[in-house]
Amino acid sequence: MCRVGVRCLSGVHRALLCMAVAALSFAAQAPGLRGVFLWDDALLLAQTDLYTSAARWGESLRVPLGVETAYWRPLATTSFLPGALLHGGDPAGWRAEAALIHAGTAAALLLLLVRLTGSRAAAFLGAALWACHPAQIETVTWISARFDLLCGFFSALALLAAGPSVVRLGLTALAVCAAALCKEAAFVLVAVVPLVVAATSPMGASPSTGASLRERAARAVRPAAAAVAAIVAALALRLIALGTLPSAGPHPFD
Repeated sequence: MCRVGVRCLSGVHRALLCMAVAALSFAAQAPGLRGVFLWDDALLLAQTDLYTSAARWGESLRVPLGVETAYWRPLATTSFLPGALLHGGDPAGWRAEAALIHAGTAAALLLLLVRLTGSRAAAFLGAALWACHPAQIETVTWISARFDLLCGFFSALALLAAGPSVVRLGLTALAVCAAALCKEAAFVLVAVVPLVVAATSPMGASPSTGASLRERAARAVRPAAAAVAAIVAALALRLIALGTLPSAGPHPFD
């Protein structure tokens, strides 16, 4: 088979594996989709229309999460608006959205694991175990965990895209910035992105291990810079919207 045909076949296999792990992930979450609002869900979505009213969209971008908190997660809070317009105040609708985001993250994780391990079987097993683990149920059924879901989704995309080419640098920066606008935990990507690039870079031609390590480190410099620039951009947007940087303080939402 020609090389183009091999690549196409490999791409089809990866696509089928992604669809399989996404379907498995959604099916594992399906039993928990119905039910009432939990914990902070009522405060966030039922007792205020700040994040569910199109008329207050601009206002929501200038209000930190919970008003008195130090958290500002505009991309995640904005994501509640389309759901509110589509299915109103039905918790099952928001949980279905969460299950789809989780399924998308599982598919991205599978591709990342293929890149890291070189084994589609191992990657599928790892992604499936992660997606269906009981600990993941809370992030779907607890609608307020949308911040974690979207941060994880964009983080997985950032790591999957990470590489030294111009296109990959741009995609990495966009995904890191998006993750940071969902939850502050994304700041750690400035360290994780270069590690993934170094781990997945091909070994150098030199027989010296030190030379190979230097080559890997050199390939990781630009992706690391892209991640740092993305975090700086997210902080700059926060400064523009709120006039402050993140700080410790009381917070009703996590």
